[in-house]
Amino acid sequence: MRTYEQEQQNMNQSITLLTDSYTDEDGETHIGYGFAVCSAPGAPPFFSAEDLSTDRAAVESLIRTIRSADVSPVHYMDIVEDFLT
Repeated sequence: MRTYEQEQQNMNQSITLLTDSYTDEDGETHIGYGFAVCSAPGAPPFFSAEDLSTDRAAVESLIRTIRSADVSPVHYMDIVEDFLT
């Protein structure tokens, strides 16, 4: 069951921590964390990245970095790719 926790608001955007249960190709289940960005609280996300990590603290740190760096939405995918490498 996916949960949403509003983490930060920035540049008129709401960044929300996503939590969900995932099953991998071997049938193993894990809790994965990601984030979604909405134009306002309650609005549908215009960007989301799910199951980035099983480390909640790491994803929360990523969210704080995006917020503190005042990142433009055009760079979100690059930031996610950097996070995953």
